[in-house]
Amino acid sequence: MSTDRSLIWSRTTDYFRRCGFGDILYGYSPDSHGANLGSTEDCIVLSTLGQEIVTELANEGYFLESTTFHYALKTPGIAPFSMTCEECGFDADWRPSAAAADFFRRHGMLTGCSIGFPPERTRGRAVMTLLAPPDMSQACIDSVIKTRHNEILSVAAVAHRLLSSLPNPASGRTLTRRQREVLEWVAEGKTLADIALIMDIKVATVEKHLRLAREMLGVETTAHALIKAA
Repeated sequence: MSTDRSLIWSRTTDYFRRCGFGDILYGYSPDSHGANLGSTEDCIVLSTLGQEIVTELANEGYFLESTTFHYALKTPGIAPFSMTCEECGFDADWRPSAAAADFFRRHGMLTGCSIGFPPERTRGRAVMTLLAPPDMSQACIDSVIKTRHNEILSVAAVAHRLLSSLPNPASGRTLTRRQREVLEWVAEGKTLADIALIMDIKVATVEKHLRLAREMLGVETTAHALIKAA
């Protein structure tokens, strides 16, 4: 199994372009749950689009005005852009803001599909978006999806599993060796007294390591810290 994010992403985008797609966008938030998408510091965003486009998409929150994004966030599978607002769970007369609509039009984001993945734990959500090249219609995209549905879904799922399992260097949140060791012992069910004995330190020191780990990871509970440190 490859542990090189750039290699995994390169092979993934190569495959989808051979299928006829143009640009590809993938976003994963390890701390998202329900309507809360988690901290942007922890998100992994990969794209073949220009960095300025991705930055505007994220900073302005335009991705939140995509009906298929919301559908894929909650529903595993492929959501083609031909899905109606109602099929995506919106009112029939729902429309994105003028700014978002203009952004999508300018950057060729009106034709394609979004892909959602089954959650593997209570937290963590991802969406992959495949955009059509300028000369490809939504009808053609729908035909490709129909013909290669299982193959597209399988490749996307494998890519997501590999990409989401790698450390995220962008978060800048690095635990010390002692902090991680204490969390690992907690994960194995050891009490604070057990951990103090094993590590030959005081219980107060164990508590300090846990507190600093929670602060470093930006969470309030040790249970949440275990999830983010996994």
